[in-house]
Formats: sequence, C-alpha cells, structure tokens
Amino acid sequence: MYIFKTSLRYFSDKIKSTNKMVVPMICPKCGTENEEGILFCENCDWRMDIPYVAKKEGGEKAKIFAPITFVLGIISAVLLYFFPVGSIVFGGAGLLLGGYAFNISRAYEAKEKNIFIALSAIGLLLSMISFIMGFGGLL
Repeated sequence: MYIFKTSLRYFSDKIKSTNKMVVPMICPKCGTENEEGILFCENCDWRMDIPYVAKKEGGEKAKIFAPITFVLGIISAVLLYFFPVGSIVFGGAGLLLGGYAFNISRAYEAKEKNIFIALSAIGLLLSMISFIMGFGGLL
C-alpha cells in the first residue's frame, strides 16, 4: 500500500506541475482537505474526481412493506381455494406492493436485509401464483 501511495504522489506531483492554478482539494466523501492535485484521498482512499453519493435509507419502509407483502401473498393463496375473485384482488395487490417492497429491501443496509428480501420475495411469488390461478378458477 505504501508503494502504491508513493507512486500516486509521484504522478500527482507531475500533474500538479503542469497545472497553472493550484486549488486545495477537499474529499467529496469524508471532507478531508488533501494536497493539491492528489488522485486519492489520504484519509479514506476515495478517488477525488468521483462525486460521492450517500446511500439512501429505506429501512423503515422495508420493515413495513415486506411483511405486508408476505401476508398478502398468504391471504391470496388461501383465498384461491375458497374464493377465486378474492385471490385475484389480493394477488394483484401483493404483486404491486411486492415489487416495491422487494426493491426497497435490496437497498436496505442492515443485518435484517436478507429477512426482508425473503419475506417480500415469498409474498411476491405467492401473490403471482394466486393471481394467475385465480383467473383459472373463474374459467
């Protein structure tokens, strides 16, 4: 790592010597002020010419929508055998909410991420099967 940073300083000094105006560089990720013309931040090793976009937090929505999708999938599967129209309605609602819940859960950064992905995926799958088979029950 030391050799890598040393070679980067060498090349950044070459680049710095060709620039006419020297401006102190502030890291877009951590905000540390670095030497002029350096390629990587000395504090967090973030590349200085790439803007940093913080990850969005969707945890609260994932905690709500993933279990609701799972419950809708189970309800639509149960209604499939007793009331096919209800299976179509709950299956359609599970499909709409399931796609949203699955994508929110994938972006969620926590240790419960896999649980929410599994809940929304199972609910989405049950809703899809019940929605399609509900139309078959009407025919």
